[in-house]
Amino acid sequence: MQRVQGDYARYFNRRHRRTGHLFERRYKAYLVTDERYLAALVRYIHANLPSAGLEKENNDPLWSSHTFYMGKTERAWSRWRPAPGFESSRGIRAYRELMGASSKAELPPVTPEKPYAYGEEGAWKGIDRRKEGRARKIGVECREINPIKRIVAQVSRKRRVSVDLIRSRHRRRSICRVRHEAILKCLAEGYGPSDIGRYFHIRPTSVFTVMHRYGDPRKAQNKLINVCLTP
Repeated sequence: MQRVQGDYARYFNRRHRRTGHLFERRYKAYLVTDERYLAALVRYIHANLPSAGLEKENNDPLWSSHTFYMGKTERAWSRWRPAPGFESSRGIRAYRELMGASSKAELPPVTPEKPYAYGEEGAWKGIDRRKEGRARKIGVECREINPIKRIVAQVSRKRRVSVDLIRSRHRRRSICRVRHEAILKCLAEGYGPSDIGRYFHIRPTSVFTVMHRYGDPRKAQNKLINVCLTP
């Protein structure tokens, strides 16, 4: 969603020679802890296009995942999964029954203690505890990791490229490879795209682009960065 509201919005504005926000409001995310609301949400999304007279678009995999949920076609997008409870052949049957139901799915009430969540009261307590523990863990890890300057200096000595050149906007391919290696090493040490972007004078989306190209080192620590970047 960040890329849609950032990169795509800038591309759209340049193409149509316009300025300002492309979408009216901020993106809202509701965390669901109730299976009834999840089913109602899946049904609402896939019934939205037909209710607007766009039945043809609803059967097009580029516009809707309806045909994939029905088990009629392969998914058009590579990085997504069906909602929990709608996987495999059993999920296809559940989806067909859901879409063929005559009555609308009943929405559960909003969680009282969390206005942006749907589910039974108290379901958020365990999630809150995990969030608090994760924040403390990250704080400890950040105090123990290497400073970004030291990481970039190590890459600079190894590749015999100056730090200033690594941090510059030089477009030579060999320099870009060294810069990408430094960015990936910073990610592997636990730094986020915002911190890395501030040091290299680039946007966080540029860091995400490097991650999409080479893979996220935080998820694959067993992969050697030097191997995938060596020309």
